[in-house]
Amino acid sequence: MELIHGNALLLLCRLQCLMRTLETRGRKWPPSRDEVSCTTRRHPCRARVHFLDGQVQNVDFDPCVSVDRYRDVENYIPERIRDTRPENEWIQALSTAHKTYGIGKTELVCKVWYLSIVMQYPLYGTALFPVTCRGYLTYDHQILLGISCEGVLLVNADSKAILNAYRYSDLESVMVDDDRVVTITLAKSLPDLHKCYMFDTAMHQEVAGLVASYWPSLASWMKPSYELHLRGRLAFEDRMKLHQEVMNCRRTLVDSGLLNKPEAATLGLLKSTLRRLNRGRLEKLRQEYGQEGYKSYQHGYWALSKNATEQSFLVMADSALENTACKVFSSILIFSGLLEEEDTEWHGQRDLIQLAQSVLECCMASELLLNELFLQLIKQTTDHPDPNSRVNVRHWQLLSLACSVSAPTDRRILNYLHAHLRHCAMDVVTEEGQFAQFALKCLMRTLETRGRKWPPSRDEVSCTTRRHPCRARVHFLDGQVQNVDFDPCVSAAEILEVVKSRINLRTDAQGYALYEVIGSTERAMQPDEKIADAMAKWERWAQGQQGKGNKLQYFLFK
Repeated sequence: MELIHGNALLLLCRLQCLMRTLETRGRKWPPSRDEVSCTTRRHPCRARVHFLDGQVQNVDFDPCVSVDRYRDVENYIPERIRDTRPENEWIQALSTAHKTYGIGKTELVCKVWYLSIVMQYPLYGTALFPVTCRGYLTYDHQILLGISCEGVLLVNADSKAILNAYRYSDLESVMVDDDRVVTITLAKSLPDLHKCYMFDTAMHQEVAGLVASYWPSLASWMKPSYELHLRGRLAFEDRMKLHQEVMNCRRTLVDSGLLNKPEAATLGLLKSTLRRLNRGRLEKLRQEYGQEGYKSYQHGYWALSKNATEQSFLVMADSALENTACKVFSSILIFSGLLEEEDTEWHGQRDLIQLAQSVLECCMASELLLNELFLQLIKQTTDHPDPNSRVNVRHWQLLSLACSVSAPTDRRILNYLHAHLRHCAMDVVTEEGQFAQFALKCLMRTLETRGRKWPPSRDEVSCTTRRHPCRARVHFLDGQVQNVDFDPCVSAAEILEVVKSRINLRTDAQGYALYEVIGSTERAMQPDEKIADAMAKWERWAQGQQGKGNKLQYFLFK
């Protein structure tokens, strides 16, 4: 069988192998074009076996009728190859291949021969997805993104030639965005000048699933980045040590004099009740109510409460400030669904995101209220009977949000918060344990960067409560855009370094900055400015500009 030139040579060799293995006696149904040119399929081997099953009929070559079987050339040869020669030549070539290689072969031998050659095809087992290249690296021709068990390939859509190929071990990260963008970042050790590829494809979810199944360590969009390596089962002694650390922090707070005494009504009721009980019942109630208590601060003082409070945790000389603290606690109950909304200016907010923003904005204005907020959230996330319940998850969402923007200013309360998060993070299976890990990571990041100046924006609240990173779009002077994921405390300098690595600039390159653009005005951001603070300011500014015409706000790299 005569071979042809160019890029069709490899596929024609594949066709020859197919003819060698076929003992064709006609088909019961014609194969579709997708079935024939199935290199774009996720499982090409399986599709070709089905193609073979339809043609193998275990009848030897018959020169009288054999040529007529190949009149439908499109059933055997892709259009890209078929157009290189006249149809009559292909018919004769198919008949000759059958005569030369198909006589005397069983169906099993045909399939073995076929697969042994197909597996040598460079794109064997590769799922090809049509993509559009974005970013600074562009191609004049259409390309396909190939995902195989060994790595990622860039393939010319016309010739099926491999333009670039990278093993999964050569990739630093693969990010899949909700807006159809797949971002592939290469390891810095590779000699390639271009270290970041961005592709736009409608099949981004399929790409995500394949990469996650072939190389799970790259599936960073599917797994939390806040895991604390607590996968191993903690020993009983370690759990008791963390529990005792929480108890010690509570005793320290009680001895410091920062806390208000427990409400007298509840304490008096318990004392009057205990006087009427016999010794056995008295001992049982002491075990229930006095367990883990210290002085007059029993366990119920520190644990979940479903009712509003009439006094604050901390001693406050200003009655107005204490009244605000009680409203904050009621807002926490409303956020979790334990308390019905009241028709007041403070509580009458059906938008939970706005309610969370209001609580944080109020507490960030006063150090005393901020410390009070953390004590209230620790109380509401302590000893919930159902760790996976909606109420408990809402409380943990609010605590994670608070840890992502600020931290207690009092060292004793900070130690209590840290011990509480570490203790709850032991359980890595429940929602409570996963939120505790996330909140602990946010707290460490906040302490490292000294927190935030502005309460979170709506987008930030939505991302943080789902344990997702925040996202910003960085524009370039040539019109290109890069999506950058970041934590709530990231600074402009850190984003600048990420963008430099994305576009393959040296990390020590000088003269570049991240600009904050609002309408026609722009300002170079200081290195220590927080990106999330800028986005929160934009939101606040946009709310004040309602009816006056909206101006675009974005980050510009130049």
